[in-house]
Amino acid sequence: MNDNQNSPYTFFLAESIRNNQKYILDDFLVILKSNSFIMIYNLVESTIKNTVDYMYNEINRQNISYLNAKDEIKKIWFNYHFKDNISSIDKLKKVSQTLVDEIIAESDIYLDFEQFKLSGNADWRVIKKSLTDHGMSFSSEKTNPHAGSMRTVKDKRNNLAHGSESFIDSAKDFSENDIKKIATDTFLLLEYVMDEVDKYVEKKKYIV
Repeated sequence: MNDNQNSPYTFFLAESIRNNQKYILDDFLVILKSNSFIMIYNLVESTIKNTVDYMYNEINRQNISYLNAKDEIKKIWFNYHFKDNISSIDKLKKVSQTLVDEIIAESDIYLDFEQFKLSGNADWRVIKKSLTDHGMSFSSEKTNPHAGSMRTVKDKRNNLAHGSESFIDSAKDFSENDIKKIATDTFLLLEYVMDEVDKYVEKKKYIV
């Protein structure tokens, strides 16, 4: 406890001792298991974001024009120009003219990582749609066996983050083996995604 005074687990133990309450190991283990959902989810979100950031950097390095880009990449770049609500005809004309000028001039397409959002809902359904929107494809045979675990992680994380479940209740029905399987499934799915992004970049599948 002295070595980890800022840890929430230290605080939990210290409060129990100060209040002369019986320390219940089972409760503490449930809290740790609940916390594992937060940790796994954070890994999912950070891995996908870092992978997409890498993909964007590689695409931007190629200096490709609008006409040379794959349709999905064109659509992403096109949508950047209309990301704000255009409430007037004059503004619509101005944005449209800018688009036309850039296409005619064969300006390089730039993918802005700041525009990539997961919004706290990073399960396989959301991740797959996002990457498919970039022109990628995935094998259902390789993803379906693990998708349910990633959805469980997302659901549990959101329930904890939004307060609809407490740390003492969220994982009470999950065994240690359950947590291990969920973690393993999630890691395998993330590894598969990273491999597919590597292939997508290496083979320049973002180019027509």
